[in-house]
Amino acid sequence: MLGTFDQLGKMVKGAHELVLSGYYDSLPALQIPTRWPLTLGIERHPFFPIIAELKVASPSNSIISPHSVIKLVNDYVKGGAAALSVLTEPKLFGGSMHNIELVRWDNMPVLMKDFIVSERQIEAAARYGASAVLMIQGAYPGNEGKWRRDDLIELAHDLGLEVLLEGHTALDMFEAMNSEADILGVNQRDLRDLRVHHGHGVRVLPLIREDPRPIVVLSGLRCRDDLIDVRNAGADAVLIGTELSSCYDPMSRLHQLVIPR
Repeated sequence: MLGTFDQLGKMVKGAHELVLSGYYDSLPALQIPTRWPLTLGIERHPFFPIIAELKVASPSNSIISPHSVIKLVNDYVKGGAAALSVLTEPKLFGGSMHNIELVRWDNMPVLMKDFIVSERQIEAAARYGASAVLMIQGAYPGNEGKWRRDDLIELAHDLGLEVLLEGHTALDMFEAMNSEADILGVNQRDLRDLRVHHGHGVRVLPLIREDPRPIVVLSGLRCRDDLIDVRNAGADAVLIGTELSSCYDPMSRLHQLVIPR
């Protein structure tokens, strides 16, 4: 059981409440094209892949971006993002399932980023045309949590979705390696207290770099040197949100962060 003062525990509880409210049961307004798999977007990108996140708010920073979501989508696509991460949690992150619909390029992989606790969320991701869903290893504690995690991953695969399974600690990552997830993620933010630990990815990557699946580093990446460091430590891609969505010109900032593979 997650601690009472654990921020991740609170966010997981909020996700259950959203599921019960029917938030994930709406239907998309548009016919959504079949999107490229996220793994393909990572593998085929000509530069070190950046998954650019549509991040307009967060629990730690409130309002983050001065831009509309459609502005961010257009800038990220024109800026050469390998894929887009779309936050769909509405209360803490200002997200929306309908933001997935704004990505109208069928060769642009889309990651639905949320606190996945229910089949209904994964079914919604498939209806709205996501390529993949993000799952958080720490949201599935103990043996019962492991079975729940594995059932949700299996459903995602049955519906044609890939799974990016992220963790923070070395133990999280070892548990994530013992899963059928398609992509592993090292989050430099500890979701228990929301603190970012710069350099954490570089320390954890050597422990898991022999895993054949793509590995993505998330959170706290601010400059080209940060990307070079995690690339050299074994990462296959990065996910960047605040640094891009909060700046004056997201497209130019994305260009500035491009590094070779």
